[in-house]
Amino acid sequence: MKTLTIALFLILAFISTTHACPLTDSKDCSVGQASCGTNDYLGVSDAELAILGKDTFHANIAMIEKALKERGVSLPEKGFVTSEFRSALIAFQESVGITSNGEINQVTLDKLGVKF
Repeated sequence: MKTLTIALFLILAFISTTHACPLTDSKDCSVGQASCGTNDYLGVSDAELAILGKDTFHANIAMIEKALKERGVSLPEKGFVTSEFRSALIAFQESVGITSNGEINQVTLDKLGVKF
C-alpha cells in the first residue's frame, strides 16, 4: 500500500509540473528547465513573469489570449509571448484607453477580466 501511495504521488507530481512546450516540438518538460523554459521567457520582463508565474506561464498566457479573442482582437493561440501577442495586447490596451505598451500588467488583466 505504501508503494502504491508513493507511486501515485510521483505520478501526480509529474503531471502537475510538466506541460507541452511550444518551442520544443511539443515535448514534455518542466517549466524552467533548459529544454523549454529558457526560450519560452525570451522578451518577458521579470515583472511579467512574476504576474504569470513560471509554473502557470503557458496556461496564463492562454487565458489572456482567449480573453483578447473574446473581445475581438485577432491572434493565434500559442500559449507563449510572441510579437503577434504583443501587438494584440497593444491593440486591446489602446481600445480601452490604458497605457498601450504591450506589457502584461494588473491594469490590463483587470480590463480583460482575467484572474489567475
